[in-house]
Amino acid sequence: MSGVQSKTAAARRAKSKSDDEVRLRNRRALLSAAEAMVSERDANGGVYPHHNGEMTMLEVCARAGLSKGTIYKSAYRDLRDPIKDCWAPSVEQEVARTPSKRKSDRERAKELEEKYDAALDRLRIVELEILELRIKLGEGEGKNPLQPEDGNLVWLHPRS
Repeated sequence: MSGVQSKTAAARRAKSKSDDEVRLRNRRALLSAAEAMVSERDANGGVYPHHNGEMTMLEVCARAGLSKGTIYKSAYRDLRDPIKDCWAPSVEQEVARTPSKRKSDRERAKELEEKYDAALDRLRIVELEILELRIKLGEGEGKNPLQPEDGNLVWLHPRS
């Protein structure tokens, strides 16, 4: 029986060594894929050029040539943090140095108000030019040249 037990123990050690080699190979593949993704993101102005800019663990597995569940197996749980560490510091640095491009509601409302005011000013200028032309051409003898046919002049009315 001792010969059988030693063969079983040797087989377990060989399997354990084989598993360690696979895990090491997978670790290298996953870290390499994550680093490649970071390089692509950096080369593309800080936006990952695939999958709508999302850098996910599943994408890392696919890039490493491993099944998508590899990273979620309990045997590979310890690989998740090195991968996150691979891209997280650069993401945090990018966020820290990049000001937010999103405008607040107040900023957007102010811009729209400014555009509206500019358009209204242009309309008033055009109406004044039309009025000048009417006066020069002598149109509407007996009519008030300040009052158009529809009775609606924007420049006479302040913005509400």
